[in-house]
Amino acid sequence: MDLAFNSAGILGHIADDPLATALLSHQLRFRWINHGYTHLFLDSATYAQSFDEITFNHHAALHGALHL
Repeated sequence: MDLAFNSAGILGHIADDPLATALLSHQLRFRWINHGYTHLFLDSATYAQSFDEITFNHHAALHGALHL
């Protein structure tokens, strides 16, 4: 199963979210899709905004959001 991931809404709240906790306890069973940090509508975003959305979300996934 593929899961789209926006880290801005979950950072600092994973322990309080039973769904996030369950997904993360089985995270290797999923393919995670970088869905942007804040779910910004990228069709009207600048290149810099799009780049930041993808980069910030990737960084958060690697350094905190996807770890309990």
